[in-house]
Amino acid sequence: VHMDLETAVASVVAAEIPPGAPMEALRAQAVAARSFLMAAKGRHHGFDFCDTTHCQFLRQPPDPTDAAFRAAESTRGLTLQYRGQTIAAFYSADCGGHTDASPPGPDGYAYARVECPRQGGSRRGHGLGLCQEGAAALAASGKGYLAILDHYYPGAVVKVN
Repeated sequence: VHMDLETAVASVVAAEIPPGAPMEALRAQAVAARSFLMAAKGRHHGFDFCDTTHCQFLRQPPDPTDAAFRAAESTRGLTLQYRGQTIAAFYSADCGGHTDASPPGPDGYAYARVECPRQGGSRRGHGLGLCQEGAAALAASGKGYLAILDHYYPGAVVKVN
């Protein structure tokens, strides 16, 4: 299946973000998903990604009135970058109260351990980068998507790719 990048981003947001999450959390997820899609191509022979959690879990493209579609559209072209390169931004469902640190990857970006407002949850996922439950909590407390991304990806900047 061939899919336009922005359609894929909206489909990933629809599949990944917790139901009822505020728009700013969806926007943060859209930028992270777009970054991953752009920087981590070629994971399979003959195609870039599969539609499972191995690569990028996604669903059928959302309707243009859907919040996931609007989040992708409102952040169109924005990616997380480190030292001028788009990073393959990781994210997980619930970090359990803090994310993990990692050594630098091929793009030079090293994930930092950050505290998360999502305390007491049980960890679901690898715990690197954006915590989707934490992003929803930060958005509910009034943080915008740029502040959410800055929290989970310290040292990275959001730029048009």
